[in-house]
Amino acid sequence: AAHVEDYGSGYQYASDTAASGAAVGMGLDPALMDGEHGVTSSAAAATTQTLVSLSNDSGAVEVAAGGSTGLSLVAETAIQCPSASTHEPPFTLSLTSPPCAVVGEPFTATWLVKNLTDQFQPIKVYSSGGSADFMFTGVKERDVQVGPRSDAVLSTTYLPLRTGRLTMPQLDIQAMRTKAFILKQSDSNGSVIFVSPERGVVPGCA
Repeated sequence: AAHVEDYGSGYQYASDTAASGAAVGMGLDPALMDGEHGVTSSAAAATTQTLVSLSNDSGAVEVAAGGSTGLSLVAETAIQCPSASTHEPPFTLSLTSPPCAVVGEPFTATWLVKNLTDQFQPIKVYSSGGSADFMFTGVKERDVQVGPRSDAVLSTTYLPLRTGRLTMPQLDIQAMRTKAFILKQSDSNGSVIFVSPERGVVPGCA
């Protein structure tokens, strides 16, 4: 009767101690069979044999070729990833400001709010605090209606009172429909600008 020998690789050798015909039915060369291990060690080193897996989880019988270099097995796993979708943001925001300034000379910084929706978008703009380093005029607290696919220009003029790297007064911009902040400098250090003592000291300053 045919029996199966397990050699620890996940595959099992088939042999027949009674008749070589059963070995042929399992895909093995009966000339290479012996009654103890199913295949001679010298033949296994020189000849490629067929291995039959009887332990496949899916219930199917797998056949693989192996030789003196061993088996090369490949596992494939399919994983279904969750779906994702993206939405266009309702606003974009950009700042136009000089790279540096000169003490005692005013300069202007401009925020541009773009409404990317097809609705009127009310926004609230307010300064979150003053600064001992600047005097400024312009946007301090204001309600603005931004039209569909339109822009809102928010400009402030600053007069620096001392030199060095100075933090400009902080500005918050809030979308009133969603109560979400488009800009919230009150939670950060705000914009920083270098103020030169006079013209020509720093290249690029007015």
